[in-house]
Amino acid sequence: MSFLRNGSYYDTVIGTALGVISVLLFFGAVVVVAFLVRQKRQRELYLAVPMLVSTYICEQCFDLYLSGAAYSETAVKIREMLLSVPTVVPLLYCIAMAVLEAMLLYNIHRHKYERITGMSIKEAMDGFPDGVLCYAPKGRVMLVNQAMKEFCRQMTGDELVNGDMFTQQMLSGQIQPGCRIVTVGDENVFVLPDETVWKINLQDIPFEDSEVRMLTASEITEEYRKTEELRAMQKGLAALGERLAKVNREIVDLTAEREMLNAKIRIHDEMGKNLLIVKHFILNGGTESEKAAMIGSLYQNVSFLMKDLPAAARDECELMIDTASRLGVTVFVTGTIPSCEPQRHILATAIHECFTNTLRHAHGNELYVNIGDDEDRLRVVLTNNGKKPAGEIEERGGLALLRDLTEREGGRMTILKNPSYAVVLELSKEEYYGI
Repeated sequence: MSFLRNGSYYDTVIGTALGVISVLLFFGAVVVVAFLVRQKRQRELYLAVPMLVSTYICEQCFDLYLSGAAYSETAVKIREMLLSVPTVVPLLYCIAMAVLEAMLLYNIHRHKYERITGMSIKEAMDGFPDGVLCYAPKGRVMLVNQAMKEFCRQMTGDELVNGDMFTQQMLSGQIQPGCRIVTVGDENVFVLPDETVWKINLQDIPFEDSEVRMLTASEITEEYRKTEELRAMQKGLAALGERLAKVNREIVDLTAEREMLNAKIRIHDEMGKNLLIVKHFILNGGTESEKAAMIGSLYQNVSFLMKDLPAAARDECELMIDTASRLGVTVFVTGTIPSCEPQRHILATAIHECFTNTLRHAHGNELYVNIGDDEDRLRVVLTNNGKKPAGEIEERGGLALLRDLTEREGGRMTILKNPSYAVVLELSKEEYYGI
């Protein structure tokens, strides 16, 4: 059965519908070819051009059929051919052409968003949060995004027309009221009326046979805020450091007074013993060596009591060294005394305890303090020229306090007996502020 039956109402309706569809398919093919030519896609044109020709021929054939001008021999043949075509053929043809055009149009749509074009670059730049401006040496704007246009309006109150003029105006400080320039480190940043902070960067970039100037404006509001907070914290820490230094000096003075008082008390006790020795010597007599030792001890005690506290003891370590010297123990320091706390305080405490033990128990007159580095820690070794302890060493009083102080600050204390008696301290090198 043919699709078009000559002379019937059914023949007219179906023929008209196919004629309209063929016209739509033809114009659709024209649109597809136009887009492919614009996109310069040669491979797809090999498929689209035959489709365009095919739909054009189909449209002309149906036009001849519907116009009724089948008076020429060619028109009569075409009309007879259409009348003899089976029903399914024109239907399948229209469906195939419609599907093909739809596929090509979809491919054209995807290609538009998948390739980089001048327009896609412009759209990407407009969506960029930082301002970008590229201009020729004489100021002709070559590329500018929306962020830079808005930045220019807020800084100067005018539209961006000349890139070089805008740059010079901004860098020279000719900006709108409400905007201000703030120096951060070695560079200037710009604060807009809405309190956003922008950093400007200007550089020359090669372009073809010349150079183009590129100006970028980056928002650093959050970084600027954190920098200001850090600066305020640093000022607070500096003030705290000054207060801590003052407290440390007061502690040193109090320690000096306490140590001198304790030393004088000990000397007073020693003088009491010496007076008893003198009384015994007077009553019972003695050798010349005993007499010389008694006179030397009395002379040392009296000399110490006649001297005042040094007026300018600089810190605890110097105070302890000076106090030891006054009591007859010379302190020899090898290496560099730490300048930060609590290491310096721990070292001063160790010198005090060791020179006291040198006097009381070892009966020596020299204390050796060796300070050195051991990887990431500070190593201090304290020895003396006195007698080596005979039995086990019990950590009581000063030694126990020294160990507690050392370990509380993250250090370690070791007491060695062989080959000679020594107190070894291992302290952290990191500076610590505490009260």
